[in-house]
Amino acid sequence: MAVVPRETFQKTWPDTVSDHMVSQEVFQLRYEARWDLLRTEPVPTPDRLSSYYQSGEYLSHKDEDTSLFGRVYMMLRKWSIKQKYKRISALGGSSKRLLDIGCGTGDFLYFANRSGWNATGVEPDSGARSLALDKSLDVRSQWADLDEPKYDVITMWHVLEHIPELEACCKKLVDLLKPGGTLIIAVPNYRSWDAVHYGPHWAAYDVPRHLWHFSKNSFGLLFQDSLSLDDNSPMYLDPFYVALLSERYRGNRMIWVRAVISGLRSIIFGWRKGEHSSHIYTLTKPKMQNKPL
Repeated sequence: MAVVPRETFQKTWPDTVSDHMVSQEVFQLRYEARWDLLRTEPVPTPDRLSSYYQSGEYLSHKDEDTSLFGRVYMMLRKWSIKQKYKRISALGGSSKRLLDIGCGTGDFLYFANRSGWNATGVEPDSGARSLALDKSLDVRSQWADLDEPKYDVITMWHVLEHIPELEACCKKLVDLLKPGGTLIIAVPNYRSWDAVHYGPHWAAYDVPRHLWHFSKNSFGLLFQDSLSLDDNSPMYLDPFYVALLSERYRGNRMIWVRAVISGLRSIIFGWRKGEHSSHIYTLTKPKMQNKPL
C-alpha cells in the first residue's frame, strides 16, 4: 500500500494539556511526523497508569450512572452499540470470529454474541471486566498474548489511543486478522474543529489516558505495508459528548446549550473539510500475500 500523501498543515494543537479528570497534572504533546500524530509525554509507568482511570466520571467502565449526564450517556451507548453492529453485520463469513479489544463492560460483545458471532473481548480494567464476565462473556485481561484462532473482524472503539506500544500493537493486530479480515478502529481526530476550538480544554486529548492523538493520515501510514484502508467515516455523536466535557473543563455555564452549538459547528466543519471530531477507519488484510520472487 502506498504512503498516504500528507498536506502541509498549520500547527493548531497546544504544547501542553492538563489531566482535567483525575490528577490535574500537565503533559506535553509531541508531534510524530512519520505517522502524522501527536504523542503524550511523559508516559506514566505501567504501575501508575491504571490510577488515572480511577474516576467516577469514567463512564465506559460502568453499567449505570444516576446523574443526568450519566443517564444520557447510557441511553446513547445503547443506540451506539446497534450502530457498531451494523458495521460488522455483513462481515465474518461462516466462522464469524470477532475480537473486541477494550470491550469495557461488554455490551457490544453481548449484542454480537446474541446475533450469532463467536465473540471474544479484551478488557484490562478489572472492574469493567468483572461486569462483562457477569454477562457470561469470554473476556480476557490481556490482548498481547492472544495468538490463535485468527479473527474475521477486530474492533477497537476508542481504544488504540490508550495503548502504550503503538507500533507493536499495530503489528499484532495484523497478525491476529485472518487473510481477508477486517480491522475497525474508532479514534478522535486532533485536526477537527472542536479540537482547534477548545485547544488545551479539548476533552478528547484526555491525557494521560490517551497516549496517542491521530489524524486522518495516521492509519494509512501506520498500516501502509500490511492493510488496505477502505473506509473512513465520522462518528456523529462524538462532537456533542466531547463538547459537553470540554465546556465543563472550561468552567462555563449553560454547558448543554453550548455543547449542542459546538457539536453542530464541528459536524458542519467536518462536512466541508472532511475533518470530523472522531472517525471510524475500516482496514482490510489482503486475502493473498505476495510471494517473494
